[in-house]
Parts: sequence; C-alpha cells; structure tokens
Amino acid sequence: MQHMILLFDESGTPSIVTDPRTDFFIGVGVVYDSSHEQVIFSRCKIELGLEKPKPLKNDRIGKTRAVRIAQVLSELPLSIYVSTVNIADPEYQATLGAYEVFGNRARENYRGVGRRPIAQIIHTYVVDHCLYHAITGHFEAGGNDAVLSPFIDDWSIPQCDVGIYLEQRSASLQKQIASLRDWYDGRHPIRVAPIRLLSADDNRKRFIDVTTSVFSRAYLKTSNPKYDVEPALILKQSGKALFTDATGFSIGTMQRMMGEFMENGERRRQ
Repeated sequence: MQHMILLFDESGTPSIVTDPRTDFFIGVGVVYDSSHEQVIFSRCKIELGLEKPKPLKNDRIGKTRAVRIAQVLSELPLSIYVSTVNIADPEYQATLGAYEVFGNRARENYRGVGRRPIAQIIHTYVVDHCLYHAITGHFEAGGNDAVLSPFIDDWSIPQCDVGIYLEQRSASLQKQIASLRDWYDGRHPIRVAPIRLLSADDNRKRFIDVTTSVFSRAYLKTSNPKYDVEPALILKQSGKALFTDATGFSIGTMQRMMGEFMENGERRRQ
C-alpha cells in the first residue's frame, strides 16, 4: 500500500477587501509518494534553498530563479494541484457576506463561541477543494489503495478552533472520497489520515512555501513587477500541475449549507 504525502500552502489575502496585489486567493497542494521524499528534497535542495537559515520565498525569489525552480519541479516524481478563488467576483462576495452572518449566528447559538472571520471561511473552502482534487488525481493517474497524510501550513486558526477545524477538514475529505465509491470501479478507496499542521520550519514547510510562491506570480495583477506566468506554464505543460477554479465550488457549498439549515428549521417549526 502506498503512503502519499500531501503538502498544502496558500497565497493571497483571504478577504473581500480590495487587495492592490491580486484578485485571487490560491491554494497549492503537492502530492508525492513518501518513499520519494528524500530524493525530491535532495534534487531541489540548492535551487529551492531548503537548507538556508532564512526561508526562500516571495520577494527573495527573482524571475530567473522562479523559472529554474519550475523546471526542477517539472522533473520530480510529484503532482501539483492549484485551486483559486476570485475574491473580486460579485456573486462570491455577496454569498460570502450572507454566509458570514449565518455562520456566526450558528456559532454563537450552538457552540457559544465568537465570530469566525471571513479569512477562515475562504481558507476552509480552498483547502477542501485543493485537497479533494489532489486525492482524486491519484486515482485518475491510475493509483490504487493508498493512505494519504495531509499537512497544511500553520495558518492563523484561533486556538479554540484548531482541534475542531482539523477534525472537520479530515472528516469532510473522507466523506467526499467515500461518496465516489462507484467511481473507484472496484479499486480500494484512498484513506485520509488526520490533517496535521506544518508548524516547524523543516524541509516540508520550506518546500511548499517556495512552490506556492512560484505559482502565485501568475495570479498577481499585471502591473505588479513580480507578475510572471512562465513558471506556471512550464509546470502545466509538463503535465505536473493541474489548475482548477474553486470560486463556483465555494459559492455552491455556502448556498447549499444555508439552504439546508433554513429547510431544516422550517420543518421543525411545522
């Protein structure tokens, strides 16, 4: 049985407030067989600066180096999944605003906890979308019977929510994968290990930080001096990277959850 590692990081500002740099919030997931990890890190140690005392990312990566990093990644035994949300989309903003009010009312009434910022809501759906495509991509590539261990960036989740957040994301993924039983066509469904945080400054965290920084350039505004689509194109054309839009997915999920809650409430009143 394969043991797959999935590393996730995000880029952009998860807010509906205008960001002068970009209109997108993106999530990047990298999947590889755990037995290949040392080979991967060894081959890209220098180009990705895995052993530098200060992480190599964002403004510390020039355009030429970003292209070289993409070329190195295109030659490694891994797959990359990029999910994007257009946070400037009017329908998305309207749905998110309604969902924020709905969600915070539910948190107060049923859990007795404070409000959940919009940033957390956006982050949650991008994580779900990106990890889901990473898992199904394993089977679309002919994979079978695997355990997948997801690691996400140590994002700013309030301490009171960390446990339930990770538990809900793991359960949500497993439920989505189980719903595809017929799609497996006799193959064993993948098993999702509990999601863990990339809290330590280790090679996994440095690796996904750099990879995400390289991809994020394609989603900056064209006026930004760091804007550059070449690294993303190199990985897309190599077949190593899949790009999907999570905007519609997020809108649909929020609308469905609000609709189900209203429908259940109406039934109880009857």
